[in-house]
Amino acid sequence: MKHRILPSILAIASAALVYRLQPYFDKDIRKAWDYAERCFSSDYYDARALFRMYASSLNLEMHSIPLDIPDHDDLTIDVAIYRGNEKNVLIHMSGTHGVEGFAGSAVQSSILGGEKRKFWQSAVKFTEVGSKSNNNLPTVVFVHALNPYGFAKLRRWNENNVDLNRNFLNTQQFIQRLALDANRHGYVDFYDLFNPPAALGWMDPYLPLALYNIIKHGYANMKKSVVTGSYHHPKGIFYGGSELQQSNKLLSTFLQNELDVEQVDRVGLVDVHTGLGPKGFDTIMTHNDEKSSHNDRDVLISILQDNNLDIEKHIAAFGKEISAASGYDDVVGTVKGGIGSLFSNAKEAILLTQEFGTVNPIFVSRALREENAAYWHAPGMRIGAAQRVRGAFYLHNDPQWKTDIVTRGADVFWKMFKYLESNEYN
Repeated sequence: MKHRILPSILAIASAALVYRLQPYFDKDIRKAWDYAERCFSSDYYDARALFRMYASSLNLEMHSIPLDIPDHDDLTIDVAIYRGNEKNVLIHMSGTHGVEGFAGSAVQSSILGGEKRKFWQSAVKFTEVGSKSNNNLPTVVFVHALNPYGFAKLRRWNENNVDLNRNFLNTQQFIQRLALDANRHGYVDFYDLFNPPAALGWMDPYLPLALYNIIKHGYANMKKSVVTGSYHHPKGIFYGGSELQQSNKLLSTFLQNELDVEQVDRVGLVDVHTGLGPKGFDTIMTHNDEKSSHNDRDVLISILQDNNLDIEKHIAAFGKEISAASGYDDVVGTVKGGIGSLFSNAKEAILLTQEFGTVNPIFVSRALREENAAYWHAPGMRIGAAQRVRGAFYLHNDPQWKTDIVTRGADVFWKMFKYLESNEYN
């Protein structure tokens, strides 16, 4: 019997090893991996340099918006513009959540430096010699690193510990949020769990504490309590702030100065994020705005349709529940909503978040918790914690994950581009 078991075990182990190593011997897979690797960068400064190189080599219109942050004089929001038809505008964004910018920046590098490079060269030449009003191609605005401080420092929050994706509110809306019960969704109940009063060491009991709270309160309730955000706890994670932050303010002013926002008929926006959902899988989340034409789920499915996957499984909208997007129904102040509101006369607004999965959400929250505790209570310990935050939002040692990000990220961009290029809207 033993003689039969051992060969079986060896056969199973050999098959598993061959399966694991197969991609390394497949030329097409290796080629895709190598391409994706060239799109990613090691830090914010390398990512910015790559974005600038690709955009400037295509003669796109370049802008660099500096942020006023004490002791940090080389942090910028960089913008590249292709001037197409001014009636149709597509905005592509990276780095809203700082450290998540590795993925969004790589997608932008893929869009500008990949197989469509010759297309951009021809498009730019056409606009240089032709009339923009006769150009069916939409105007495209690439926004690189909305939160450069968070990108550079490996934080999800900005220089004031504010979550920019909970911050796009006006003065009255901030007052209204502050007037609401701070524990409306349970943030206070879970405050000590997510915001410990001291820096954490190797004995951090977060995992058993999280498991206890999940059993007691339910995972959905615990998740919603924190992702909805807080406007009462300036040192907590997911803090929405008390005023509009300079990144959001600067981008709003820039777009209003550079685009005739009141004359835009159709606007699309894709904001790339990481951290939620199955590894490498992208969830498409829309803006909760009754005015927006994307309230027709069938229209969005038709725009993003892909013969190689079931796109309906990727779209979290219109009552379609997807676990990665659960708990976000009362989130306000999103960047896509704030930017979309600038185009008040647009007949059609398609405002999307493209969220790529990384690791288990428990490990994501543990990394955020540890880094934030070090930031406030032991800055000298923060670097190690920040590296773990990067590891939760950027799988830099996983070539297939990187390939999934640049492939799907570029695919969603070009489908939005093609839709806005058409002359009809629903």
